[in-house]
Amino acid sequence: MVKGSDPEKSKDLYSTDNVKNLFGEMSQTYGLVNMLSSFGFTLRWRRQCILRAGIKAGHTVYDFMTGMGECIPLINASARKPSAIRGVDFCPEMCSRARVSTRRLGITEPEAILEEDILETSLETNSADRVVCAFGLKTMDPSDLRALALQVYRVLHPGGRFSFVEISEPRNPVLRLFYLSYVRYLIPVFGFFLLGNPSNYSQLGVYMRKFRDCSHVREVFENVGLQASDYSLFFGCATGIAGEKPKHGSTPKRCPGG
Repeated sequence: MVKGSDPEKSKDLYSTDNVKNLFGEMSQTYGLVNMLSSFGFTLRWRRQCILRAGIKAGHTVYDFMTGMGECIPLINASARKPSAIRGVDFCPEMCSRARVSTRRLGITEPEAILEEDILETSLETNSADRVVCAFGLKTMDPSDLRALALQVYRVLHPGGRFSFVEISEPRNPVLRLFYLSYVRYLIPVFGFFLLGNPSNYSQLGVYMRKFRDCSHVREVFENVGLQASDYSLFFGCATGIAGEKPKHGSTPKRCPGG
């Protein structure tokens, strides 16, 4: 992201290079800013996301857009040793930090963290029992969301479950006004005082306002043949979708125009 630019007017807001550079720049401060500015709610929301996935011992779990691997300890604890955990992210700096996190858990396989674009991943078809993702949806435009849904359908076993969560716009007008002001003005201040680039954290707020909530993501996932429902956390400050790949049928639906 070019310093001083207006992210809301950028034509490249959702481009791979823009998103990758954004998180690469934030990698040194993102975890701490995220935890402090959310007052710990992001950790709670990640736990809720993992809980809804229904992970059990022996499962193979993919963590899409893993970032710094924040969900991986929660996945590992929830199932008391899944058979395999794979984190996937296209940002080199984030992947480097995720590898440190996995090694601390004793997960040392080279493929534990894959530095790949999740929309073009090399993960095998029908290879996962569970797919989870926390806070990656907002950086995707509608065509990316459909490609993501197709990847979820492809990699899951029939009957496999998925769970995603994302920060969102509350529907209550008073709470929405407060929350959007907080995200737009105060979170960049956290980034500044923790030696991050405030304009990067301002851009996260832009993504959230454009994303709104997960209700439209549920429709995208349903359109490719996945069974999905959406849910709300803390009065809509975060929303998510959870569901499964049908046990019968191996070909995703074609969306209109897809």
